[in-house]
Amino acid sequence: MKKTLFLSVCIALFSLNVNATEIKEGALYCVSSKKVVKYYNYLEQGYDDYAKKLMTRSDCFIKGKNEEVIIKSEQKKFVELELLSGFTIWTKKENIIR
Repeated sequence: MKKTLFLSVCIALFSLNVNATEIKEGALYCVSSKKVVKYYNYLEQGYDDYAKKLMTRSDCFIKGKNEEVIIKSEQKKFVELELLSGFTIWTKKENIIR
């Protein structure tokens, strides 16, 4: 009984930490850091068609709704996130809510 209660409290505390960060609805995210950097570089250079091809190849996606995430690492402009489903993704820092 005490072990079950202890585990419940630990899970509740862990879930509070997880809830602290979300990826925004409508945010672009990619399956690798190289892909997300390429996507934004293509847009900056005016190569919208190349950026769209990353989307059609299922390398990059648009979030349909806010989702809780765990921050794995951060770079200057980009952040590596782990979805609660276990998948690792990359997005711009401006696309997360802390």
